[in-house]
Amino acid sequence: MKFGNETLYRLFVLVADEKSITRASEKLYISQPAVSKQIKKLENELNTNLFNRKNMELTKNGKKLYNQLKPIMDELEKIEKSFETKRNIKLGTYNTLMSKLLSSSILEFYKTYKDNDVIIENSNIEKMFHKLENGELDLVIVKKYNKANSNTKYIKLGDLEDIFICGNKVNFGKHKELKVLDNKILYIPRNNSIALEKLLEVLEIYNIKPIIKKVDSTTMVKLVKDSSNIGFITKEYISEELVKGEIKELQLDIDIPKSEFGIYYIKDNKFKELSDLIKVIQHNF
Repeated sequence: MKFGNETLYRLFVLVADEKSITRASEKLYISQPAVSKQIKKLENELNTNLFNRKNMELTKNGKKLYNQLKPIMDELEKIEKSFETKRNIKLGTYNTLMSKLLSSSILEFYKTYKDNDVIIENSNIEKMFHKLENGELDLVIVKKYNKANSNTKYIKLGDLEDIFICGNKVNFGKHKELKVLDNKILYIPRNNSIALEKLLEVLEIYNIKPIIKKVDSTTMVKLVKDSSNIGFITKEYISEELVKGEIKELQLDIDIPKSEFGIYYIKDNKFKELSDLIKVIQHNF
């Protein structure tokens, strides 16, 4: 290992873990071109390609380097953590809109812990639970997840309501039959939920076949607002947009169950800062 190359190696491992220069740049708060430039610098120094640029999969030499560096970087991170005088909290949730619901709780937490940071990571539910179990996240706040391991503790926070939305220029009337979705573009969340499973089950029973497209919540709102298409989304995530009249709720003839959501954390990883943050979140919900 060349002296001074530690930063390049850390960056390489992060990009390999994320399989995305975009996500790596967001985590590091630096631009995508800067990340690309550093990866290219490392490839030039090693005289080999490390990534397939089409899909950001590791090449043969990339895999070889990753397998050598990953345990070293993990051990360095553990050593650095052992000397930390403050405990930052790494919180996982699956979209920025859920983060908005947590903002008041985090601000209240900062009143007591001025020198601590709550680092929010947005990801899909499977990846978050993998990171939770590996100690890369301290807690995860999501809709109830039936595949959580027995070493996790779950605290219910409440229920979320999933609704259909459409743009203001669309006129479906106050109440519509579910068949209005047939052959129409229907945007749904990337992450599954009990409500989404129920919807898809009913659509199959009645042989209603919308053109389903999976998108994140923020993108869904933008797409629905500017089109005649329909979205299926958690109401609490878009309360501001509904109040402002940017989009509207579409009433369809289907009984959608509410989705329970809450906090997950590893039973053996409940340090004081984490315990206090959980108490604040529970109080606010």
